[in-house]
Amino acid sequence: MNKYQKLGLVTGQIFVGLGFALAGGLVGLLVDYLRSLANGMMTDLFGSILTALTFSYIGLFVGISIDGYRFLKRIGRQNEFGKYFLQSVSGLVIGLLIFYFTVMSNMGTKLPHALVNSLAILLPLLGTILGFNFNLIQKEQGRDNV
Repeated sequence: MNKYQKLGLVTGQIFVGLGFALAGGLVGLLVDYLRSLANGMMTDLFGSILTALTFSYIGLFVGISIDGYRFLKRIGRQNEFGKYFLQSVSGLVIGLLIFYFTVMSNMGTKLPHALVNSLAILLPLLGTILGFNFNLIQKEQGRDNV
């Protein structure tokens, strides 16, 4: 696997993951709105944001998993998808935990909102991508050298 193939894999996962995250956030807002209509009262803003973020992280994970499965199928290793799927879940959780502890440990310093918003996107995205691709690129590099 050369550098361009690695870059293409990661770039594809970034764009597909972000696209699915955006779609997931919109679906989350729609679900929250429909739920509030069914209950007859509007939910608070924090609840709506939390629902949208939850659906966004689920969409991010699904998008990266779909793109990763397509890559695994292309190289004939789709039977190993479960392993990379679990690694991706752990990467997402680790990214969210790093985000949480970064923000909580700096509560007194008043982090800029733009930085917190960027970290809320980047850390789970990086965790999920690195989790899915962990050992995948090295194994493909080894197969190319044989």
